Amino acid sequence: VLYSFIGLGCLCGPVIANSTFVQGKKPRTLQLSVVCAKLMMALGWYGISTHSHSFEKICLFTSVRTLGTAIIWINSTLLLQNLTSTEYLGRVLGLEAALSRLSETAAAYVAGRLEDTGSSKQEIACFASTIGVSLFFFWSIYHVLGFGAADERFNTITEEDEKCKPLVVKDGVQEMA
Repeated sequence: VLYSFIGLGCLCGPVIANSTFVQGKKPRTLQLSVVCAKLMMALGWYGISTHSHSFEKICLFTSVRTLGTAIIWINSTLLLQNLTSTEYLGRVLGLEAALSRLSETAAAYVAGRLEDTGSSKQEIACFASTIGVSLFFFWSIYHVLGFGAADERFNTITEEDEKCKPLVVKDGVQEMA
């Protein structure tokens, strides 16, 4: 049952982000969705830590947490793909994959050590929430200051971009959008 709620969050997260935050030619919107997803992930962990007595609420907050996690995973990878030069893309994505595995391993190790030293599951979930909130504040400042994908050079639409509008079909005839 819990895995179903994980899947639900992972499925819905990117769909919700793409229908609310993300605008095609503006990478800053991808970065903004990742920043907001960090807060969702933290809220999910906090909900798990405070409502651990109820399996239904753990399932609900697990969906909230994985909603944020999926947005982070998908949209940060899209940012790397869109903003990295093709000559470096394979190396950058390889490094991203290696660092994500390393961070997952470190998180599992730290959680295990905390549990071995007597920390409760609620305390560990609250600790994870604190990390998420800290990352949210760090990346919010980074975004507001215009760094990364929020830099204007990545978000200006040129005449060439305007020429590349998609074709749409109206009354059986293809037209520029």
